[in-house]
Amino acid sequence: MIETGADPDLMAFSEMTLKSAQEFLFAFLTTEKKTEDQYEEHKEAIELWEKRKVMAQKAGRDDLIEKAQEQINLHTEQANKLASELKELNLKSKMMQEMLAEKKMYKPSVDAEVLQEQLSDLVGEEDSTRMEIEKEMEDDKAQKELEALRKELGLD
Repeated sequence: MIETGADPDLMAFSEMTLKSAQEFLFAFLTTEKKTEDQYEEHKEAIELWEKRKVMAQKAGRDDLIEKAQEQINLHTEQANKLASELKELNLKSKMMQEMLAEKKMYKPSVDAEVLQEQLSDLVGEEDSTRMEIEKEMEDDKAQKELEALRKELGLD
Protein backbone atom coordinates (compact mmCIF):
# COMPACT_ATOMS: atom_id res chain seq x y z
CA MET A 1 0.00 0.00 0.00
CA ILE A 2 1.17 3.51 -0.76
CA GLU A 3 2.15 5.72 2.18
CA THR A 4 -0.46 8.45 2.54
CA GLY A 5 1.32 10.27 5.37
CA ALA A 6 -0.64 13.09 6.93
CA ASP A 7 -2.01 14.43 3.64
CA PRO A 8 -5.77 14.80 4.07
CA ASP A 9 -6.53 14.24 0.37
CA LEU A 10 -4.58 10.99 0.25
CA MET A 11 -5.93 9.78 3.58
CA ALA A 12 -9.51 10.43 2.48
CA PHE A 13 -8.81 8.83 -0.90
CA SER A 14 -7.46 5.65 0.70
CA GLU A 15 -10.73 5.18 2.61
CA MET A 16 -13.02 5.66 -0.41
CA THR A 17 -14.85 2.99 -2.34
CA LEU A 18 -13.69 2.33 -5.88
CA LYS A 19 -16.47 4.43 -7.43
CA SER A 20 -15.95 7.35 -5.02
CA ALA A 21 -12.19 7.20 -5.58
CA GLN A 22 -12.68 7.33 -9.36
CA GLU A 23 -14.96 10.38 -9.05
CA PHE A 24 -12.56 12.09 -6.63
CA LEU A 25 -9.59 11.44 -8.89
CA PHE A 26 -11.49 12.84 -11.88
CA ALA A 27 -12.24 16.05 -9.95
CA PHE A 28 -8.64 16.19 -8.73
CA LEU A 29 -7.26 15.81 -12.26
CA THR A 30 -9.63 18.53 -13.43
CA THR A 31 -8.23 20.86 -10.78
CA GLU A 32 -4.72 19.88 -11.80
CA LYS A 33 -5.49 20.70 -15.45
CA LYS A 34 -7.01 24.08 -14.53
CA THR A 35 -3.93 24.91 -12.47
CA GLU A 36 -1.71 23.94 -15.39
CA ASP A 37 -3.75 26.17 -17.72
CA GLN A 38 -3.42 29.10 -15.30
CA TYR A 39 0.33 28.52 -15.10
CA GLU A 40 0.60 28.59 -18.91
CA GLU A 41 -1.46 31.79 -19.06
CA HIS A 42 0.95 33.52 -16.66
CA LYS A 43 3.97 32.29 -18.65
CA GLU A 44 2.43 33.71 -21.83
CA ALA A 45 1.69 36.99 -20.04
CA ILE A 46 5.31 37.20 -18.94
CA GLU A 47 6.46 36.82 -22.56
CA LEU A 48 3.98 39.45 -23.72
CA TRP A 49 5.07 41.98 -21.08
CA GLU A 50 8.73 41.33 -21.80
CA LYS A 51 8.06 42.21 -25.46
CA ARG A 52 6.21 45.35 -24.36
CA LYS A 53 9.11 46.25 -22.10
CA VAL A 54 11.53 45.97 -25.04
CA MET A 55 9.27 48.17 -27.17
CA ALA A 56 9.06 50.74 -24.34
CA GLN A 57 12.86 50.72 -24.03
CA LYS A 58 13.20 51.35 -27.78
CA ALA A 59 10.71 54.21 -27.50
CA GLY A 60 12.54 55.60 -24.45
CA ARG A 61 9.40 55.48 -22.31
CA ASP A 62 10.56 54.95 -18.73
CA ASP A 63 6.98 55.07 -17.41
CA LEU A 64 5.95 52.16 -19.67
CA ILE A 65 9.15 50.26 -18.87
CA GLU A 66 8.28 50.49 -15.18
CA LYS A 67 4.67 49.35 -15.72
CA ALA A 68 5.82 46.46 -17.90
CA GLN A 69 8.32 45.39 -15.24
CA GLU A 70 5.57 45.49 -12.60
CA GLN A 71 3.44 43.19 -14.75
CA ILE A 72 6.39 40.88 -15.39
CA ASN A 73 7.03 40.66 -11.63
CA LEU A 74 3.36 40.07 -10.87
CA HIS A 75 2.97 37.28 -13.43
CA THR A 76 6.31 35.73 -12.46
CA GLU A 77 5.23 35.59 -8.82
CA GLN A 78 1.92 33.96 -9.77
CA ALA A 79 3.62 31.52 -12.15
CA ASN A 80 6.07 30.49 -9.42
CA LYS A 81 3.23 29.87 -6.94
CA LEU A 82 1.33 27.84 -9.52
CA ALA A 83 4.46 25.87 -10.47
CA SER A 84 4.90 24.87 -6.84
CA GLU A 85 1.22 23.97 -6.51
CA LEU A 86 1.34 22.05 -9.79
CA LYS A 87 4.32 20.01 -8.62
CA GLU A 88 2.39 18.97 -5.51
CA LEU A 89 -0.77 18.21 -7.50
CA ASN A 90 1.22 16.07 -9.97
CA LEU A 91 2.73 14.05 -7.15
CA LYS A 92 -0.62 13.54 -5.44
CA SER A 93 -2.40 12.60 -8.66
CA LYS A 94 0.25 9.98 -9.47
CA MET A 95 -0.10 8.53 -5.98
CA MET A 96 -3.90 8.49 -6.30
CA GLN A 97 -3.68 6.77 -9.68
CA GLU A 98 -1.49 4.07 -8.13
CA MET A 99 -3.88 3.72 -5.20
CA LEU A 100 -6.82 3.47 -7.61
CA ALA A 101 -5.03 0.72 -9.53
CA GLU A 102 -4.62 -1.18 -6.26
CA LYS A 103 -8.31 -0.69 -5.46
CA LYS A 104 -9.24 -2.05 -8.90
CA MET A 105 -7.09 -5.14 -8.38
CA TYR A 106 -8.57 -5.91 -4.95
CA LYS A 107 -11.41 -8.38 -5.25
CA PRO A 108 -12.82 -9.49 -1.91
CA SER A 109 -13.79 -13.13 -1.76
CA VAL A 110 -17.02 -14.02 -0.06
CA ASP A 111 -17.98 -17.46 1.23
CA ALA A 112 -21.67 -17.40 2.12
CA GLU A 113 -21.42 -20.27 4.58
CA VAL A 114 -18.50 -18.68 6.43
CA LEU A 115 -20.35 -15.38 6.57
CA GLN A 116 -23.48 -17.12 7.89
CA GLU A 117 -21.45 -18.83 10.60
CA GLN A 118 -19.76 -15.56 11.54
CA LEU A 119 -23.11 -13.81 11.67
CA SER A 120 -24.58 -16.56 13.80
CA ASP A 121 -21.62 -16.32 16.16
CA LEU A 122 -22.04 -12.56 16.43
CA VAL A 123 -25.79 -12.64 16.91
CA GLY A 124 -25.61 -15.63 19.20
CA GLU A 125 -28.08 -17.71 17.23
CA GLU A 126 -27.63 -21.42 17.02
CA ASP A 127 -27.52 -23.28 13.76
CA SER A 128 -31.18 -24.24 14.28
CA THR A 129 -32.45 -21.95 11.51
CA ARG A 130 -30.00 -23.39 9.04
CA MET A 131 -30.83 -26.93 10.14
CA GLU A 132 -34.57 -26.24 9.72
CA ILE A 133 -34.00 -24.97 6.20
CA GLU A 134 -31.82 -27.98 5.34
CA LYS A 135 -34.49 -30.35 6.79
CA GLU A 136 -37.22 -28.66 4.70
CA MET A 137 -35.08 -29.00 1.60
CA GLU A 138 -34.50 -32.70 2.34
CA ASP A 139 -38.23 -33.22 2.95
CA ASP A 140 -39.06 -31.54 -0.36
CA LYS A 141 -36.51 -33.70 -2.13
CA ALA A 142 -37.88 -36.86 -0.51
CA GLN A 143 -41.45 -35.85 -1.41
CA LYS A 144 -40.47 -35.33 -5.05
CA GLU A 145 -38.67 -38.69 -5.15
CA LEU A 146 -41.74 -40.39 -3.63
CA GLU A 147 -44.03 -38.80 -6.24
CA ALA A 148 -41.69 -39.91 -9.02
CA LEU A 149 -41.68 -43.47 -7.67
CA ARG A 150 -45.50 -43.54 -7.45
CA LYS A 151 -45.75 -42.42 -11.08
CA GLU A 152 -43.26 -45.03 -12.09
CA LEU A 153 -45.25 -47.77 -10.33
CA GLY A 154 -48.55 -46.39 -11.60
CA LEU A 155 -49.97 -45.77 -8.11
CA ASP A 156 -51.20 -42.27 -8.92
